[in-house]
Amino acid sequence: MQAPNLPLTTNIMAKRIFLLSFVLLSFLEANATHIRGGYISAKRMDSTGYKYEFILTIFRDKSSATENIENDLYPDKNSTDKLTSTYFLKQDIAGKNTEMWLYRYIYTYRSPGVYTAYHYQFNRNDNVLNMDNSLNTTFYVETKVIIDPFLKNDQTPVITKAAVDFAPLGSVYRYNPGAYDPDGDSISYKLVPSSQYLVAQQISANVSNYRNPAVRAGGFDSSNTIPATMILNEKTGDLIWNSPRLVGEFNTAIKIIQWRKLRANRPKRDSIGFVLLDIQIIVRDSRNRRPILKLPKDTCVVAGSILKARIFATDPDSNDLVKIRMLGELDTVLPISKRARFYFQPSLTKPFFGDFEWYTKCLNVRTQPYYVVFEAEDIPVISPSLVDVRVWAIKVVGPSPILKKVEPNGNGRLRLTWKQYTCQNAQKLSIFRKIDSTEIDLDTCTPGMPGGNGFVKIAEVSISDTTFLDDNKLLGLKKGPSYCYRLVAGFPDPAGGESLVSNEICRALPLDIPLIVNVDIIKTGLTDGEILVRWTKPFKIDTVAFRPPFKVEILRYSGSGTPSLAKTTTDLSDTILIDAGLDTRNRVYSYQLKFIYGDLQNLSDSSEKASAVRLELNPGVSKIGLRWTASTPWTNDGFEHLIYRKVNNQFELIDSAKGFGGQYNYTDEGKYKGILLEDTVEYCYYVKTKGTYSNALVASPLINASQINCANPNDTIKPCPPATFRMDTINCEQCKTAPNCKNCDFLNQTEYTRTLRWHPVFDQDCGKDVGQFKIYYAEHIEDEMKVIATITDTIFNHSSLTTLAGCYAVTSVDRSGNESVVSNRTCVDNCIVFDLPNTIIPNQDGLNEAFTPSCVSKVFFGKIHFTVYNRWGKKIFDDDVPPEINWAGITENNSTNVVPGIYYYLAEIQAKRLSIADENMIFKGWIFIAK
Repeated sequence: MQAPNLPLTTNIMAKRIFLLSFVLLSFLEANATHIRGGYISAKRMDSTGYKYEFILTIFRDKSSATENIENDLYPDKNSTDKLTSTYFLKQDIAGKNTEMWLYRYIYTYRSPGVYTAYHYQFNRNDNVLNMDNSLNTTFYVETKVIIDPFLKNDQTPVITKAAVDFAPLGSVYRYNPGAYDPDGDSISYKLVPSSQYLVAQQISANVSNYRNPAVRAGGFDSSNTIPATMILNEKTGDLIWNSPRLVGEFNTAIKIIQWRKLRANRPKRDSIGFVLLDIQIIVRDSRNRRPILKLPKDTCVVAGSILKARIFATDPDSNDLVKIRMLGELDTVLPISKRARFYFQPSLTKPFFGDFEWYTKCLNVRTQPYYVVFEAEDIPVISPSLVDVRVWAIKVVGPSPILKKVEPNGNGRLRLTWKQYTCQNAQKLSIFRKIDSTEIDLDTCTPGMPGGNGFVKIAEVSISDTTFLDDNKLLGLKKGPSYCYRLVAGFPDPAGGESLVSNEICRALPLDIPLIVNVDIIKTGLTDGEILVRWTKPFKIDTVAFRPPFKVEILRYSGSGTPSLAKTTTDLSDTILIDAGLDTRNRVYSYQLKFIYGDLQNLSDSSEKASAVRLELNPGVSKIGLRWTASTPWTNDGFEHLIYRKVNNQFELIDSAKGFGGQYNYTDEGKYKGILLEDTVEYCYYVKTKGTYSNALVASPLINASQINCANPNDTIKPCPPATFRMDTINCEQCKTAPNCKNCDFLNQTEYTRTLRWHPVFDQDCGKDVGQFKIYYAEHIEDEMKVIATITDTIFNHSSLTTLAGCYAVTSVDRSGNESVVSNRTCVDNCIVFDLPNTIIPNQDGLNEAFTPSCVSKVFFGKIHFTVYNRWGKKIFDDDVPPEINWAGITENNSTNVVPGIYYYLAEIQAKRLSIADENMIFKGWIFIAK
């Protein structure tokens, strides 16, 4: 095909472009082979604005003639903005033919969002072995920052180790960036390929034909049995190459990711940014062998104590000397008072050592350990020098709070008093309570309240408080139990952290009423079941306050209905009820004692409800799981409960088990007498619980039996999931089109109830013994669905909701505990309405005076950040406003009315949505301000 004729000027231009490209390429090949590694760090300069400082750190080959006095930084991949800076610091990296150059940039983002700042330049140094054509491959690094209303301060991790290092041929190589986060955020590490920037496509990508350095170099590891590997410890940042087998230069990258818990209702931390660190490892063939560090075991200390340790290093080459230094956070963190000290005295004797000393303070407490990096570098007879890098983890926890006393303070109340907490930088004190004393062994590495001991958090108070009144959230504490308390101090995010648990103090309220001590099932039956209910005599009656005659009433509860009177007596010596004619097989009964005095109308006091022990069975293959529960004013935690099984028509004690939290479990796998369970045999069980009020006036243990329950081990067939599952929804579209929120009364509610309905399915392929249904719920579509109720009905009202967004599912559960699959997950979003006008007339006539939505779903909105710009982009109003906005055309300081005209508005909203990703909403548009 003949080339088209071009105008003369076009031909000349094409020749010039070709010539320029040829000259540029030749120039790059001749002069620009210099970049070894680098990274970008970022720091938010104020907690409320969007101004950031970026530092670009470049490690360059000193033998290159190219210096790059200026370098560009691009603050966002979605913007055309470009920042240019000259270097402000140049520093030699001793012994590595490398210089470190630093460049500084300042940039202000326009709004919250996720931004990726990046830098690229020509070119990497030549002949990097694990990528193609490194000389003509751009060097690329990036840093992600997230501007979030929940993120008050933000600084990317600080890297304290140079991004270029020597590795010995045939020996294990270690590298650690010595990174830490100044804000106390946790960080993780990920090994990723080095990157390049494709200028023509304007995108970043992996360098061409990237290979893991260990794969590219080939060979075996130090054991000579398996292929060489390069791995990265995601917690400590330790990079280990075992072992380099090829001389040359290799590049790889480490993504250092920041994590912070941004919202209290999320169990996990959120990723709030990262730094991409590109490093170069130069493998040298040398007869020199690297030194070896020896560190103490990872440890934990209480703030206020002194941690001292000796760090040793040896060198296999007898004539080589070794120097040891400390890297990372504890060597550079501010303020200086938070730092540790490391003293290394050069010596000619072996082993070489240095002394670590850290006077820990309350400011050092945090959730994550401190990863202290030590580096041993030899001073060899044969160059080059080599290093060994090791990490020592040190966790600092808060000292234990000190409880002083617990005393009665009025009817049904106990007052706690404690010493002022030592660490005033702590944020809160959590108060825990349980019935009965529990010994807790303090483990410095496990701060906070250990799990599985029955303590429940009942309150949080300010760290400045020294007293708390426990009235059981206005319900009143019950007489009888001995209530035991402990405290735990919590430190503020993002660093977080907890103290060790405090000492324990127990106290009971004055005991002047009868107490229920037994709800004991003595016969299991559908209509002839019997329960023994027993109570104590009054221990000490205050005859001034409580005057005779006295009467005791025993109320029986079954389900959530109105209680029935099971017994009444005026004889205080009559303390037993045999409650007969009950369905103890299928129903759970609870009892409450009322103590009445005087004219027999005034209620003196009442006991807390005490339920019978309920035993549930969960059959499996050749085993049966037992679970029993009881809601009682005494505690059954920590006792050995007795498990009985019918053997040869008689019940025998087969084992015992204990637990905490009111739920207890045991699995019968046929170990009793070594006789395995048979699938065709029905096995019957009951359990006897043991409990205590932990009160010297009440005998212990309190023993109560469950009902008898039977099951076969072979029922493993799952039932079918419910069909025609549906739930109430709202016609949001109708609401959006209705003027002034007509037919949208729900937008003014503060609590909601959602009704779910379904029908069970009985199919030949599924189990037909459906007994219960589990309702699953998740507030966000990304959240894990959790069980919120287990019921026997086919209708469920989910009440006290503050949001209509959420996902639901219902499963069937048979009497053996087999649960159906979840096949009917249904999700619905909130109805988000934000109907804004396009014209306002602020002329004080009472009509259309302010910019306010005619209809707004404010119950689902958090704060609104409202900004107004004029046509030339100048900001004239910027503030947090309520969902009604009510902007009357005034400037930000509320002193001047804006001139009539067209303005641009931006409303940034935190909304309650089905998806977390949709919660940051932006509404924008033009508004006309008329006279």
